[in-house]
Amino acid sequence: MLVVTNMLGFLAPFRSQCYYLQEFHGRHYSGPKELFNHRHSSLRNVIERSFGILKKRFLILRSMPNYKSTREGPLVIACCVLHNWIRLHADMDPFFMEADNEMAAEAEANGLVGDEADYVDMSQHGLTYKSNFRDAIATAMWQNHVGHG
Repeated sequence: MLVVTNMLGFLAPFRSQCYYLQEFHGRHYSGPKELFNHRHSSLRNVIERSFGILKKRFLILRSMPNYKSTREGPLVIACCVLHNWIRLHADMDPFFMEADNEMAAEAEANGLVGDEADYVDMSQHGLTYKSNFRDAIATAMWQNHVGHG
């Protein structure tokens, strides 16, 4: 089993809680940790789809040649900038339409509708701080969810 921990730039999902979107179909959240995991999983799917579209549009990203690291970073950033510009200005972009259709089909297959279809400090102190930060986010999400439910 892969163990993922909180670190700078990454908050791991809560262990021993539902995580994958299909696990949430037809159920209510049991608490803040499940709500956090559901939103974490949803966001992860959006990010994976975005990278999929980037790799389809810019074939150089599928099999990146061995450029110096000082060139690879700016190349990826340039592709992201162009990708975002196209997203803003091309209503009928085939890559986005394909991804939107895939996402809608997946949501329908899972019975989801509406909003549902949406230096690393490894010291003990650093890990505790990040876990507390994640807990605070989960608690705030839960309070917002319960307040609007």
